[in-house]
Amino acid sequence: MSLVYSLVPYVRPSAIVLGVAFDHAASFMVYGPLMGDLWKKAMSPTPQHVHSAPCSPIKKATITYSSNLISACVQTYSIAALLQLTGTVSMKGAFYVGLYVFGASGLPDMVDYIFTEKRGCSYTLVKTISSFVKTVGMSVVLLGYGIRQNRA
Repeated sequence: MSLVYSLVPYVRPSAIVLGVAFDHAASFMVYGPLMGDLWKKAMSPTPQHVHSAPCSPIKKATITYSSNLISACVQTYSIAALLQLTGTVSMKGAFYVGLYVFGASGLPDMVDYIFTEKRGCSYTLVKTISSFVKTVGMSVVLLGYGIRQNRA
């Protein structure tokens, strides 16, 4: 039992809540005031949209929000754990850790949007900026907040 606790770093629950709030705020800012018009333009012509089985709007919203919340929790914990395990103590180091996470998660999506899905440049740009802010920004915010528990 103690082996599991030694392999999984402790992250303060308040840091996870902060990370989830940052993720949602970043999504709101990117898809709203900052790039909302470009996003609407990118999403308006959707000839490749695949229609799924009919589902009630409430059920669809619940599933979407739940999966986004779980994803934000996992991403926040993962970035905080990486920051702890690498011993990052500077903002520059946090920026680099976030950049590595972006490279591992955001760049393959960008290649997929361009070459596989044949999405437009505006769609790819907005999604890439959103992914960059959510990874690099979150690592800097988490380090600034203090992800470690003060144990004396």
